[in-house]
Amino acid sequence: MEVENETADTLRSQGQRDINFDIHGLLLTYSSRAQTLMKGRLKGAQTGHSLLKKKADALQFRFRAILNKIIQVRKSKSSSHLLNSFYAGNGSK
Repeated sequence: MEVENETADTLRSQGQRDINFDIHGLLLTYSSRAQTLMKGRLKGAQTGHSLLKKKADALQFRFRAILNKIIQVRKSKSSSHLLNSFYAGNGSK
């Protein structure tokens, strides 16, 4: 308890105000500096999340484009193979 009081006194001497919250019977004290730091961390986390989401979307777009090219090549090769075997006389009914 003395350590908490010393910390609160130190923050008050630095000109910071305290914000008290009572959560489930626990008294939590936050200074405006701590609140500013937490807001900065939250903003950084939100920015990082949105950048990762954009990157994931771009990678998924590229993957689908490559997959479509593979499917087109397979279809063209299989259809040309069928035509070649038909004209060669090996075509099935």
